[in-house]
Amino acid sequence: MATTWKYGGYCACGCGQKTKLAPYDHKAHNRRKGEPYEFVFQHHNNGRRSNYVVDERGCHVWQGQPSQRYPSLKIKGRPKHVHVWAWEQAKGAIPQGMVVHHVCGNTRCCNVEHLEIVTAAENAQHASHTRLTMAKAERIRRLAQAGHTYRELAEEYGVSKRSIEAVVYGHTWRPAALHRPAKPPRRND
Repeated sequence: MATTWKYGGYCACGCGQKTKLAPYDHKAHNRRKGEPYEFVFQHHNNGRRSNYVVDERGCHVWQGQPSQRYPSLKIKGRPKHVHVWAWEQAKGAIPQGMVVHHVCGNTRCCNVEHLEIVTAAENAQHASHTRLTMAKAERIRRLAQAGHTYRELAEEYGVSKRSIEAVVYGHTWRPAALHRPAKPPRRND
């Protein structure tokens, strides 16, 4: 069954364009004759619309792929997150070991003014759903060395025992002293 009825004959990406009706049945594409297509054919190439909408906070909210938390595009046949692509277009390559962070907290935003380059550890600390911080992780390590059980620490910080174990062993929230340098490039001898 086609899902085009959800969009009422308008493009599923949110561009607001009316889609055409399918001229014949096509089982592989889940289309029935006379029903509207889900997307406008090559609507991204027509130049009449932008791929984002500016909201009240100044975020450029990407309109494609409404089901994805981090929308992506295909660049030379390979998928790339839209915010990473926007950064590279405006400011150049991203240094190795660094990631693009949304300062505004909106993962669908591609406004370069709302993006910054940070390490993966810093990006994890900025996440709104995380319960731990680097300071809490260091305190957990000290308390574990002092003899507190993982169960006690897990209850105190509202995380699982496995999370406490990962912190204590340095698998997550590892201190700067435990960070390894980046691997050297491979040689093609």
